[in-house]
Amino acid sequence: MDTKPFHFLDVGGQRVTRSKEPSICPHCRRLVQAQEVTWQPVSSDWKVSGLESIYVCPNPDCGHFFLATFDLKEKSVQVLGSLSVRKDDFELRSTTPVMIERKEFPPSVVKLSPLFAETYAQAEAAEAYGLTQICGLGYRKAVEYLIKDHCIDQHPVDTDKIKAMPLGACIKEFVTDPNVKISAQRAVWLGNDEAHYLRKWADKDIGDLKILIMLTSNWIDSLFLTTQYQDSMKP
Repeated sequence: MDTKPFHFLDVGGQRVTRSKEPSICPHCRRLVQAQEVTWQPVSSDWKVSGLESIYVCPNPDCGHFFLATFDLKEKSVQVLGSLSVRKDDFELRSTTPVMIERKEFPPSVVKLSPLFAETYAQAEAAEAYGLTQICGLGYRKAVEYLIKDHCIDQHPVDTDKIKAMPLGACIKEFVTDPNVKISAQRAVWLGNDEAHYLRKWADKDIGDLKILIMLTSNWIDSLFLTTQYQDSMKP
C-alpha cells in the first residue's frame, strides 16, 4: 500500500499527484518544509512532461525563493475512497539556484598552490551544474597544479624542469614522501581516465578521484607541519 502523501494538482483538467517535495533549501542548505508559492506544467509535444514550482524557504534567517523542477516518471490510476485519481508521479530533478559548497583545503596547501584551490573550485562548480563529462578534467588539472607546486617547493633548483615534465614522471622523480607519492599517483591515474575514451579503472569514479585529491592534500599538509615543528623545536 502506498503510504506517501498525495499533493493534488490540476494539470490539463486532470487531477494528478506529486509525491515528493524539495526538503533542502538550496540557499541556506538547511532541512526545511518548503512553502510552495506557485507552479506550472512543462509541456513537450503538447503533452505534460514535468512541472516547475516556486518555493520560499521558511527559515527566518533565509527566506529566499527557489525553483524546483520535476520530471514525469509514471502514470497510473489509483482509487482514493470513492474517487479515481490519475497518479502522475513527478520526481524531483533539481532545485535552482545551484549553491556550491566549496571544499576547504588546509591553509598551507592553499598558500602553496592557489591555482590548485581555484581550479578545484571551478571543477566543483561544473560538477554541481551536472557537467559530469568535463568536471573530471578540471579535477585532473587541479592535481597537476598541486603536485608540481609541491615539487617546486621541495626542489626549487629544478623549477623549470618540473614545469616541463609529464606529471607521472614528475611524481616518480621529485615526490619523495611515500604517502604523497601513493595518493598522487592514483589521483593522476583516475584523472587520466577522465580524458580518455576507455576507462582503465572502471570500478572507480569522480568520487574516488576527489578522495585521492583530499588525501594528497592532507599528506602535503602533514609534511609541511612536520617540517615546521622539526625546524622550530630542535634538540
